[in-house]
Amino acid sequence: MWSNYTHDFGNVQEPNNLVTHFEYLGDKSIYEITSSCTCTKFKFTNNLLTVEWKINQKRSNRKVTTYLAIEYQDGTVEDLTLEANVYYTE
Repeated sequence: MWSNYTHDFGNVQEPNNLVTHFEYLGDKSIYEITSSCTCTKFKFTNNLLTVEWKINQKRSNRKVTTYLAIEYQDGTVEDLTLEANVYYTE
């Protein structure tokens, strides 16, 4: 239903906010998207979900995850898990 569920940011110099996009390929109309984490910002426009992860701690490598609830116009709800890989360089 989504173009992908993971994103690899590759090498990043230092902790910062990282942004990526996930395209919605489903045929149901989305009514609302909510997140349980304040460390993730998102925006859904024209079937494109823009996700911004706020990464504060520098580590040698890291996997970040966000959990979203997708509510459709027909009243059904789907849990969506998105992940990103980050590799820090000196």
